[in-house]
Amino acid sequence: MFLIKSMKILVLGSSGVIGTAVVENLRSKNHDVVEFDIKNSPEEDLRIPEILDNILINIDFVFFFAFDVGGSKYPVNSVEYISNNVRLLENTFTSLAKFKTPFIHTTSQMSNMQHNPYGVLKRLAEFYTNYLGGINVKVWNVYGPEEVGPKSHVINDFIQQALKNNEIRMMTNGEEKRQFLDGHDFAEAVYILMNSYEKYTGLTIDISSFEWVSILEVATLIAELCGRDAKVIPGLLESSFQTCVNEPGVDICKTGWKPVTTLRQGISKILNTRRFLDAVFY
Repeated sequence: MFLIKSMKILVLGSSGVIGTAVVENLRSKNHDVVEFDIKNSPEEDLRIPEILDNILINIDFVFFFAFDVGGSKYPVNSVEYISNNVRLLENTFTSLAKFKTPFIHTTSQMSNMQHNPYGVLKRLAEFYTNYLGGINVKVWNVYGPEEVGPKSHVINDFIQQALKNNEIRMMTNGEEKRQFLDGHDFAEAVYILMNSYEKYTGLTIDISSFEWVSILEVATLIAELCGRDAKVIPGLLESSFQTCVNEPGVDICKTGWKPVTTLRQGISKILNTRRFLDAVFY
């Protein structure tokens, strides 16, 4: 078992919603954090072979969050998307194997859904992680502040619409349900797993709020919290994922961890942050 002591920790995908929360959590606990993300520099591109080799020499632990991914509007059915992630996975796992660095990899509750490349690629990454003795962590819609754009996710997209247009136009009828988890709650959960690494190595652990909520309910809550009487306009389409529902395992709860941030509180935190970032919305 790792002792809770200062370590040098590499966070791959450090600028994403998950990465940002984990970096903040680790630094609050006095760890030496090395951030690595293509958003920081084109030289931090995991598609480049052996890009990590000079870094991993001095690293005690790795959080592997990097992936070419986005929300529901981000296209995944392309050769470019598949190629980006295949190269990213091959290069990263090859370096982790070479240096035998302990790591946690984030996969998805969609990894058993084979109807698009995202699920297949996440399942492939799970096999890599299992064979290398890492820990797979299944992410259940972790959210936090993020810039709205092609890769942003539903909560931030809805917030932007409510603040900018005083309405939320949904892509679907909103009947599909999800489990949403605040990024800081997620960060604390993976910190616990890191410090009990030997106990969970080779396993897949779900980290979730364990509460189902419909997308329509999310939109309605955001409209209320934005305080502008924003109108919610459901779409006509039924989500293709409504019939593809998994249930998270509860092993993470056995560690004593539990989510402490309600969806209302989490969205309110984003709004308090976003109010100072008008350029994102207008």
